[in-house]
Amino acid sequence: MKRITSLIAIALAACTLTAQAQSDFKQKALANRNISYHVALDFQYEDFESGFSEGVARVKIAGEPTFCYIDTTGKPIMAARFRTGKPFSHGCALVENDGKWGFVDKRGGIVAPLKYAEAASYSEGYALVAVDINNHNRLYGFIDTLGKEMYGVPPRFEWALSFDGKWAPVKYNGKLKYISNNLSGTLENLPYDHIGPFHEGFARVEKGGKYGFINGKGNLVIPMMPYEEVDMNFHDGRCRVKQNGKYGYIDTTGRLVIICKFTYAMPFSCERAVVSEAAPSKWSNMVDENFGAIDLHGKYAVQPVYESLGTFSEGFAVVFDKTTRQYGYVDVNGKVVIPWMYEAARAVTEGYAPVKVNGKWGFLKLDLK
Repeated sequence: MKRITSLIAIALAACTLTAQAQSDFKQKALANRNISYHVALDFQYEDFESGFSEGVARVKIAGEPTFCYIDTTGKPIMAARFRTGKPFSHGCALVENDGKWGFVDKRGGIVAPLKYAEAASYSEGYALVAVDINNHNRLYGFIDTLGKEMYGVPPRFEWALSFDGKWAPVKYNGKLKYISNNLSGTLENLPYDHIGPFHEGFARVEKGGKYGFINGKGNLVIPMMPYEEVDMNFHDGRCRVKQNGKYGYIDTTGRLVIICKFTYAMPFSCERAVVSEAAPSKWSNMVDENFGAIDLHGKYAVQPVYESLGTFSEGFAVVFDKTTRQYGYVDVNGKVVIPWMYEAARAVTEGYAPVKVNGKWGFLKLDLK
């Protein structure tokens, strides 16, 4: 048994970079950092719920009973307090108290009353909302940025997802279809068991356990594929698929352009996808999980040397260094732009990086020029 374990460990190690190679890559990345940053909001927040969106973040201030929204100077922008609050979109934030959801503007004014059993942030000018009709069922609908119900009628769909682009998928009278956000028409009589939201001009459809993609005219442009898994959406013209237990990516023609060889893979963002060819070692304790990021052609843009690597946002990703046990940030080419010196870190939004020092959160501002 010991010999088998050793052979497996050697095989896995052969597929990953050596410890010395990892160290060399990290030192080179540190030497090439060239983007400046400064502390924009000092380390004073007990926690934060969301990074900056439309110039507003949601944080927990010491001594305050709930989270509040602040602007980029750290000043609270509204007196109203809510148990849960989502990022701003279209000038409105989705908030919740006592299990009921609604929307507020940046002054705390009520855009839509907190009466919905379920809701999603605004997208393409409309927000998805739901009301309970009994203990087991809900009806879905959409409201505009003034809180008015789409079509001028209450929620009536048995199922729905948010708008993405022109279309939103819904189920009405037991039939699946797409409705448009400008009331210009619908896509109906779709011969599929399930339909998904549009993104980058494509929507995933399912029939008999197989998946394909339709375009905005409802035409099946990527035929049903034999993969074990197919992601809901394309990102940067790539869609993650799974075959024989490993992940790869197809392009918008359905062609497999990055072969299925990754045991861990995330959707693309900023033309980078976080992947690992050794992630199962987390359970076997044989070697470290070496995470890196590939470009649209499957080549490593960030070498697989990190124990943790976050999804890229605005060109930056959070990295964790096992040696220092701290977090920092790299850019899309693997250059360390903020060295690993923080207890925790989250995704960059609107040029602000939330980081934690001595148990308190603050925000760094990246100089992107």
